[in-house]
Amino acid sequence: MDQDEKLKFVYEQIVTSSRFFLDWRHKLLGGYIVIISALYYFILTWMSLPEHFTVFIYVLSCLVGILLSILFFLLNHRNNEIIWTYQNNGYMYEKKLGLIDFESDKPVHGLFGAIIKSEIKDRIDTEKKPDIELKAIDKPKLLNLRTHIGAINWFFILVIISFIILLFRTCSLKEEKRNWQAQQKIQIISTSYNK
Repeated sequence: MDQDEKLKFVYEQIVTSSRFFLDWRHKLLGGYIVIISALYYFILTWMSLPEHFTVFIYVLSCLVGILLSILFFLLNHRNNEIIWTYQNNGYMYEKKLGLIDFESDKPVHGLFGAIIKSEIKDRIDTEKKPDIELKAIDKPKLLNLRTHIGAINWFFILVIISFIILLFRTCSLKEEKRNWQAQQKIQIISTSYNK
């Protein structure tokens, strides 16, 4: 196997692995949305009824939502680091394989050359001897709303904030339950008195 065939083989492996982790990111986000939606439905419909409300279950449900959001945020962040690493290394392999035409006015890029940002390309292109290592170069800012990664991270943060707000509703829901129980007692006494 000559050097070009080895480079092509490694490049194909990077493409395959990158697609796997991109797919995994979508599965993580889809699973998270389903789980959190079910938890919200439980909290907002079942637990909001005074006859079903118990402080322990309500607080536990909110804490589970917060912990799941933190867990999925960390899983998504780790997955993004792997994707950035594959993208940067894939771009370096595209350069070595000649899949990038720097001479024309509109350079042709391979898959990774079309994905990564121009400032990262510039840094990789200006290095005297680009190392083909598993490292992430200049990760995008985690909370930049102009990127889909930043938007997803803000989604996790907003879900955590919403669960914290729901936790603060515990006192008012306890009061509603007490009022409901008092009304039930009054209703039972009045119905027994009327008989």
